Amino acid sequence: MRSILRELPAVAPNDKFAVVVPGSMYDGLLDDLDRATTNSSLPPDFMRFYLRKTDSSDLYAQFYQRLTWLPNIIKKFQADVLFSSTGFGVWNSPCPEVLLLPNSAYFCQAYEEKSWQLRQNNLNLYIRRCLSLLSIQAAHTVLFPTESIKREVQRLLSLEHKPTQVHHYGVDLSAFSVNDPPRPAIADKVQRWKKEGYKILLHVSWYAVHKNIEVVLEALPAVLRAGHKIKWLTTLSREKTGDKPQYDAFFQRAEALGLSEIIESSGYLPHEELVWLYRHADLFVFPSYTESFGQPLIEAMAAGLPIVASDRPVHRELGGDAVLYFDTFDPTDCAQKILHALGSQGATTDWRARSKQQAARYDWRAYARQLIDLLHSVALVGRS
Repeated sequence: MRSILRELPAVAPNDKFAVVVPGSMYDGLLDDLDRATTNSSLPPDFMRFYLRKTDSSDLYAQFYQRLTWLPNIIKKFQADVLFSSTGFGVWNSPCPEVLLLPNSAYFCQAYEEKSWQLRQNNLNLYIRRCLSLLSIQAAHTVLFPTESIKREVQRLLSLEHKPTQVHHYGVDLSAFSVNDPPRPAIADKVQRWKKEGYKILLHVSWYAVHKNIEVVLEALPAVLRAGHKIKWLTTLSREKTGDKPQYDAFFQRAEALGLSEIIESSGYLPHEELVWLYRHADLFVFPSYTESFGQPLIEAMAAGLPIVASDRPVHRELGGDAVLYFDTFDPTDCAQKILHALGSQGATTDWRARSKQQAARYDWRAYARQLIDLLHSVALVGRS
């Protein structure tokens, strides 16, 4: 939502928007909007904010608000069209609704099977899936960030008579052209490693089971045995995960494998500091077995990084031939692909060029234009 709202003053200056957001997002959104509307002649009521009263993780309270409070907001604003960006709709919306399906985990077969293997309670997953599928049926149009998610949904629900569109998200390409991006606290350590001859393998994400980082952990001993000096730099943070037992088990396994000195976590970083990490890494490793879009994958391409990623449909859809793919749950194949990438010094320049060329296809301004065109067309249907 932050990325879209930044673009609205440029792509839809003649429209008006009512935006319902969690209170925690409000200040940041205002800052973004102030920057986007500098020197513009937009009317003061171009965008109104309504602060959502419940945390997004409180599914039941959020669902109740969608049946009561939000329809009243829609009526008050006399909205022509509703854009729901969380995968859950407003079944009694007073106007036509465009529903974005942003979470592949609700529909991914691999995610469900892996959850059963880990003996996790899937009740919450099934409830969210059912609510999302019911929301699809109630919406006028369904929007997907990738073809991959659309196929996963079609496995569970026919979309034959439902208007659908696929719009890929974007990336802030300008952030990767900054000459001197803000330095994270770990910057000095990274520069020292590089002077000592280490190759930096980067992983940008929080910890979650579907991120599949255990397969990289099991691959690293083979990379070390091949004689490479490496550091695996990650942004994992225990405070930012809901899977704390699995997070702790991951680092216990790292210690058992003798990799504690190889793995370094910067912890959670603001986005502007991530740019510095992308720029100073040698290889990006992205092992997830399900992703809604995989924003770090696109950001790594925008930074011109060689990339090794799990062989999932969503990654092939986004990465094309700019990515080297490994068998998703096979540490041996993962290690082989990392070794190939680290040994491809002669091809690195060409690889980096392919990465940047692929990333240029994903642009938030283009996404916002596509979205506004879609909202206009659905609004016309509602008025007719």
